[in-house]
Parts: sequence; structure tokens; C-alpha cells
Amino acid sequence: MRALIALALPIVLGGCWTGPTFYSQAESEPAIPAGKYKLIGSVDPFADGYDPEVGSKVKVEYSKDGQASIHSAGEDGDDTSNVVFAPLKGVPDVYIVQATMFPDMTSPKGRKVSSRAVYGLINVVPGGYQLALPPCDGTRRLREGSRATVKGLLFTRKSECVFSTREDFEAAMQKFAQDPIRWTNYKRVKG
Repeated sequence: MRALIALALPIVLGGCWTGPTFYSQAESEPAIPAGKYKLIGSVDPFADGYDPEVGSKVKVEYSKDGQASIHSAGEDGDDTSNVVFAPLKGVPDVYIVQATMFPDMTSPKGRKVSSRAVYGLINVVPGGYQLALPPCDGTRRLREGSRATVKGLLFTRKSECVFSTREDFEAAMQKFAQDPIRWTNYKRVKG
């Protein structure tokens, strides 16, 4: 779960953008070269008590079938999250990162529960990458016709913006990419 926290910390701290899994593994591209990366700079204006060590060291790997995995090591063991990197149409070197929060499963009553994902952006830069996670403030990022449902997160005063269609999500993400508020910078390291 820690690897996903490296991508999804704003879920708890500042809200996030979520939705169904809009992208399949077949649409994924190797946006970030495989290797080890270290957090080199981040300021999260939404985080009270932000811990810069969460997700500070990650390892990106690709399996033979192209599945991307992000690994994060911590004092209580390693954690891995499978992600999809999908190109953001019209924005070179910027990719949507989709991290599945809840895989497809069956509820105790036998109903199929669809998977749900949290979304962010990856900007590929020389020697590393930048990560931006859109906050759900319910106003600034969702005006001008963006279609998402703003829901409160349990036990917090934060919100999540839930997109129901890929078309609405991509239109909002293209707007977000023009002014991502902040990038979290990761640099490739040896060993």
C-alpha cells in the first residue's frame, strides 16, 4: 500500500480525482524508464503534518507483458502497486497515471464491484519525472463545465472528485495539466 501512498497521499490530505479504471493495461506505455528514483523536492500546500519520507524512494519496473509496477520500501516491508501510464492527448511527455485502489471483486452479497482508481499526472523530464496529483477542491478545478461528482471523504473534511466517464475525466485533466499547482520531483538514482 505504501507504493500507492507515494501516488495517492492527497486522497487523505487534500482530496483527489477518482473514477472507474478508465485505461486498460493494453493502453499503457512505459512513461518512466525502469529504475530507482528518489524524491528531491515537494511542498504540499494541502498537507498538515506532511511526511516527506512517505514515498520518498520508489522503484519502477516493467514485467515482460509491459505491466508497470511501482515499489516502495519501508520499515515494515516492501509494497507494490500496479499502474497504467496513458498519454495525455495533446500534451507531449505528460502521462495520466492510473493507480487501482480497489480491484474488481465480488461483494459478500454476490454482486460484482467494479474497480476504482486514483489519478494523477506524470511529466517526464531529463533524469527523472514529476508527479502532480489533482486536489479536489470542488471549485477551482471543476468549473467551466467539468463533470464530476464531489463527495466528502469519510471521517475527514476533504473531498474527492469522482468522474464517471473517460471523456469528462480527460477534458478536466487537460485543463489541470495547464496549471497543476505543484509538481513532486523525482530523480533517477543508481543502486
